Amino acid sequence: MKITKTLLTISFFLFKSITCFAQWSTDTTINNPICIAQNDQSPPYTISDGNGGTIMVWYDFRNGASNIDIYAQRIDANGVIQWVTDGIPICTAVNNQEYPQIIPDGNGGAIIAWSDYRNSTFEYDIYAQKINAAGLIQWANNGVPICTAAFDNHDPNMVSDGNGGAIITWVDNRILENNLDIYAQSINSSGIVQWATDGIVICGNTAQNQFPKIVSDGSNGAIITWQDSRNGNFDIYAQRVNSSGIIQWTNNGVAICTAPDSQSYPSIISNNNGGAIITWSDGRNSSTSAYDIFAQCINSNGIVQWAVNGVTICASSNDQDSPELVSDGNNGAIITWTDYRITANSADLYAQRISSNGIVQWAANGIAISNTINNQWLANIISDNNGGAIITWQDERLDFPSYDIYVQRINFNGDLQWTTNGTPVSTAINMQRKPSILSDGNGGSIITWADFRSGTNYDIYAQKINTSGTLSTDMYAVSNDSLYIFPNPSNGLITIKSTENISYIYITNQLGEIVYKNECSNLNDKDFDLTNLSNGIYFYKVITDSNKISKGKIIIKH
Repeated sequence: MKITKTLLTISFFLFKSITCFAQWSTDTTINNPICIAQNDQSPPYTISDGNGGTIMVWYDFRNGASNIDIYAQRIDANGVIQWVTDGIPICTAVNNQEYPQIIPDGNGGAIIAWSDYRNSTFEYDIYAQKINAAGLIQWANNGVPICTAAFDNHDPNMVSDGNGGAIITWVDNRILENNLDIYAQSINSSGIVQWATDGIVICGNTAQNQFPKIVSDGSNGAIITWQDSRNGNFDIYAQRVNSSGIIQWTNNGVAICTAPDSQSYPSIISNNNGGAIITWSDGRNSSTSAYDIFAQCINSNGIVQWAVNGVTICASSNDQDSPELVSDGNNGAIITWTDYRITANSADLYAQRISSNGIVQWAANGIAISNTINNQWLANIISDNNGGAIITWQDERLDFPSYDIYVQRINFNGDLQWTTNGTPVSTAINMQRKPSILSDGNGGSIITWADFRSGTNYDIYAQKINTSGTLSTDMYAVSNDSLYIFPNPSNGLITIKSTENISYIYITNQLGEIVYKNECSNLNDKDFDLTNLSNGIYFYKVITDSNKISKGKIIIKH
């Protein structure tokens, strides 16, 4: 039969003796399982693998609740698992390893840091490991010690040093057991620490200094921000450290905001000019509303650039908290947050853009990303690489109090680009929570999360979203003749498209038994009904009139 080659916006082609399996799900109740090992896996942290896929890391209970470990996995742009099933062990040392962070190593791999109990069941240390693009561990088995000073050292956060290594910051108790300081360390691409043993002091006052966040200063150093109680209530401070570990600004940090009441949970991005933009939850107006969202810009010399104590991003009624931000591509930022303005008992998501000179660009108090029924919260945001942003979150609209995952895109002008209140990413049974998102480098995004659909433990799942805000279309593309089959996975109704006439199609099960065959005598016969086959993986062989043979897999999911 004659089947013509058709341009499909959701298709791709492979040429000359290469068979590649593209297997992103198109069903929000199915998605792509990444790790379904026994017991719980925590919500993953993710980075781009530099080639359209992702590397993710999580802490994992498969070896028992008293021996939590760190695992990682890579999936390529087509949704294909690249490393061993259920992930590569990053650290399986004794006792617990938790709260991992991950950054790219600049060469297709990743550097991972975490809090580690191996030296004590009561006090964390900081360790790190590097893994290459092939999933091979690069540094010492179970990681390199970053800080093993007395008492707790925890909550690591890190950024690239620009040379294949990392600068890592953390909360540190070494001076006084009940006093929290901020420290940092640099580690090079070979896994050798570069600064003083156990790190240098970023802030060592007698206050409680917590929740450090870090960005590059653009010169192989870093800018670190944290919440700081030196003035009684929590305020926001920041410090810059250069590539040699030398403090650049005022000892113990520059004040970003010291307004009345508490300022907490800062987030930070580079302003692309050697400084940074910082946002936080702010209680200065607590007489009328609990928390608002403010932001400030600081330059490379440690001088704040906007209004004293920051610019108001949102001061609507009730609480606004948990701000996250990304660059707007024009030296400003897009900020998203959890918002209770409609009712104090129901969380929504809003966003605002602020220019490089500290002027808000969208409607006062922000644009609603999702304000439908029940809770939308725990947002994660990335740039859409066109001046806008893509935001994902966990959502209770369909099955309160269970959670699903949704996503929305907003452009540079504050216009929503996808379905009102967001596009569903995962609506599987039970809970899906704490999504992480990254760009696929081609206008789409990959979202990962912790998933309780099994009903017994949390697993790791992922989903690709294309530029139009729909789930990426799956198909297996087969070499030799530009032949492809779609949809795949399928409910049993498939279409084969080819540049040549097809003479025969055979389908076998995993035992090699033929379960379907068709001699294609009808020239219009390009649609095939496999609905009599049960769920599972099957193998097809297609023979053309010129005796070319194509082989591949078909997944049946009714």
